[in-house]
Amino acid sequence: YVLTESGTWTRFGNRGALTVLVDDALANPYGILLVNPERHPHVRADAARQLIDWLTGPAGQKVIENFSIDGQQPFRAIASAAAACD
Repeated sequence: YVLTESGTWTRFGNRGALTVLVDDALANPYGILLVNPERHPHVRADAARQLIDWLTGPAGQKVIENFSIDGQQPFRAIASAAAACD
């Protein structure tokens, strides 16, 4: 048995006779945080906020949801991931 998440599995080329036994059971969520610009004044907080707003907004979520590698979708947008858990 091999334990991995979907992003790594998608890129893993030497699968041999391995098959997926359980799909979507092991979530590998990504997150994004804005570093506190008051504690770290060198950060580009405005640019970071724009990135966060884009990634968490409809346009960024659509890009994440439509991303694929060799026809496989290694990531899920938060909205579709939440719906899959219902």
